[in-house]
Amino acid sequence: MSTPSSTPSSATQSIRGEAGYFPYLGQPGYAGLDGASILAGTIQGASAGTSHIVAGSIGSSDIDPTVLASAGAVVYTDTGTANGYVITPSPPITGYSKSQIFSFIASNANTAASTLNVNNKGAKPILLGGETLAANAIRQGQLVFVQYDGTNMQMISPRTNDSMGTLFVQTSSVTVANSTTPTTLGGTGNGSQTITNNSLRVGSRIKLAASGFFSTISTPNITFTAFLGSVTAAATAATATPSGASNVPWSVNLEIDVRTGGGTGTAICNGYMVLGSSLVPFTANTTTFAVDTTGTKIVDLQVTWGTASASNTITCTNFTVELLG
Repeated sequence: MSTPSSTPSSATQSIRGEAGYFPYLGQPGYAGLDGASILAGTIQGASAGTSHIVAGSIGSSDIDPTVLASAGAVVYTDTGTANGYVITPSPPITGYSKSQIFSFIASNANTAASTLNVNNKGAKPILLGGETLAANAIRQGQLVFVQYDGTNMQMISPRTNDSMGTLFVQTSSVTVANSTTPTTLGGTGNGSQTITNNSLRVGSRIKLAASGFFSTISTPNITFTAFLGSVTAAATAATATPSGASNVPWSVNLEIDVRTGGGTGTAICNGYMVLGSSLVPFTANTTTFAVDTTGTKIVDLQVTWGTASASNTITCTNFTVELLG
């Protein structure tokens, strides 16, 4: 293919069947042209060295359809099965090449690791964040974008099951008294303490913050334990409370960072507790703990009194869970 030496005489001349011209679209004479304007059927570009605007128009029929198919510009309907997605661009692609982007409407939700086969060129694994798909990473009817990296199809579209931001804000207080059984401090509120499946990935951070007040008789011990699902993320040592405390403030702040993902993922958690004027760190976690990042997880904070008494009470007035990254 020859390199254009001047501004083409028409928009159709510059685009039709000439995928190789695309690198020149950002140069003088082609400024302002992008995929959106192509698909809308309009072009505007500035002639080199002048402020003159040259206008032209094209339709999608003026663009080599194999270029559109490999750029994710055409959405295809999947004709495969769950876990084995199939699309058939026409005209077909001649083969896979690195950086191709494909888009399709999934006919089925996936239930396990999945593949995409384009024009019977071979089923390629679909990965998400470099990992095989867990169940429901793709939902029925979802618009899916993937990019071929030379080996796998990397899913680049947003996931429908993502949880992000503030997940839960407690709206009613919870009081734990007269018990030595570990008891949750989370109550009813807006949102949910649950992180949905496949929402955790490498680099995700869970922030748990809780606060309230406590009262005691004598100096009973108290222990706080944070959970991610059924796994203990962090815990304080049994800590003596002040004698005869009355409505003394307390607070807990914790951060859980995901280090590796998948069914055998890992995370690490650290933070601190404040009892009145005393700062009490959670037991230092110098190593990670195991967590399945593909499954649903409840973020919880539980408290345990060392001595049961109706006078030993702790009330949680504020409880929030956030997910970042």
